[in-house]
Amino acid sequence: MKSNSRISARKGDRAYHIGNYTLSRQGSNQYTLRDARGVLMQFQASGSVGLGRQVQVQAVSDRLDDIHRQTLQGFRQNRQLVPQSTLDSAAIYVAKTRQVEQTVRNFLQKHVRASSWSKDGGQFKFEIGEADAVRIIDQWGRGVVYERQQGQVSSRLTPQDFAYFSRLQKRMQQVEQKTLTASKSQLEIS
Repeated sequence: MKSNSRISARKGDRAYHIGNYTLSRQGSNQYTLRDARGVLMQFQASGSVGLGRQVQVQAVSDRLDDIHRQTLQGFRQNRQLVPQSTLDSAAIYVAKTRQVEQTVRNFLQKHVRASSWSKDGGQFKFEIGEADAVRIIDQWGRGVVYERQQGQVSSRLTPQDFAYFSRLQKRMQQVEQKTLTASKSQLEIS
């Protein structure tokens, strides 16, 4: 299965929360990066969604330190900085969280056939609901680690969480393959 590391805003998504930051979208191509104290940066993106977009920075807060400012200046002047940028890291994180969400949906809809699942003593509880809502709860103390509700996404998924969901996805693929093989064998016998 080929992994897609593009940022792809789903219809209705208006904000994405990563750590102490919120990236929100206004209209089709206006973005604002905020922290708890307010706006850090505003920019406009052109073309289709993804890492190949051209980004025009419109406003940068005085609160950004010199290192961040140098990175942004370099980004404006040299497109070769894009793969090493914070934007690239955020794009990869978003792609991973979308994969986790797909894995949870697939698990609940195709394997468990329920809107909620948790295992006694297990780390996570999964929930899906109306209007594309998804929630992943860490039952070992961190609480809600991923939530999509009404176009808003909040994520506190860690690299260990991504590894867990990658293993879950592989197990589901193995089960699907065994089921498919068994179905083919049944058809051949009939």
